[in-house]
Amino acid sequence: MSPSSSPRPEGPLRSVLWSLVAAGVMAAAGVAVVGLSCLLGYLSGLALLPGFLAIVLGTGLLIAGLHEGGRRGVPGLEEDGVVYGFITAMIASMLGFILGMPLVEYRRVSWGEQREVTVADAASHSEATLLRLRDGRLDARNVFTRTHIHSGKNTAWYEHAVVPVFPAVWRPGEPVRVWAVCEDFDEAGKQECLDAWRTSSSWGVVIAPRELPCYERTVPTQYAPPDGRVVFVRWTESPEAYKRALEAKAFSMLRGLGVAWCVLSGLYLVFTSRARWRREKA
Repeated sequence: MSPSSSPRPEGPLRSVLWSLVAAGVMAAAGVAVVGLSCLLGYLSGLALLPGFLAIVLGTGLLIAGLHEGGRRGVPGLEEDGVVYGFITAMIASMLGFILGMPLVEYRRVSWGEQREVTVADAASHSEATLLRLRDGRLDARNVFTRTHIHSGKNTAWYEHAVVPVFPAVWRPGEPVRVWAVCEDFDEAGKQECLDAWRTSSSWGVVIAPRELPCYERTVPTQYAPPDGRVVFVRWTESPEAYKRALEAKAFSMLRGLGVAWCVLSGLYLVFTSRARWRREKA
């Protein structure tokens, strides 16, 4: 029997195989969309760019799925292309928006300036990204919190917290110019912040300027310098440890939404294949 006359899958099996092919193609295209969106977001330093770019490219996947499915002439493939395209576009867009902030923060820390300073001089170097403090001690026993509302499309409440980093020589009543921060000191994030503050370290990642309003009002009046010159840092074991934590968070998000894509696509494949099998056998 010649290769050209070899049997091909027909009927329900052929439809299922083509649906699997469509799912695989869309999965590969989705990975490419997320990768390109995140790369451009990282290079540009724009946190929202990956999400919006993924929406545009994901819409292209949806249209391509519709066109290719209709062109093949396989029953149900046009519908498969649309559904897999929609699922992929939705997951890719979500990943783009979720990964935007960690990507930009990773870029800021990777490309930012590092300086070694004393605690007393740290406030004069707030434009740096990483500070290594030659002296001082972080007092994790004095935690000051304040509830802050992040307004926007989805209003969120955060319990921001700060702890003082005292210079080597400090007397009660003197101002404190360096503060270690915690983004959300609720039940979920409290222990993580306490563990970071208890780390034997001298490294601090200076918070981005957009975050200043979240913490400036958290500093108690009795500790606030009269001239307002303070610096807020995220306490970390080292710059590498901080970046590893960002990477772990990003990969956790990737795994979670990757599983979501597999579940949604798998459920669609199972139920539609079963329905088509019954219909074609009837």
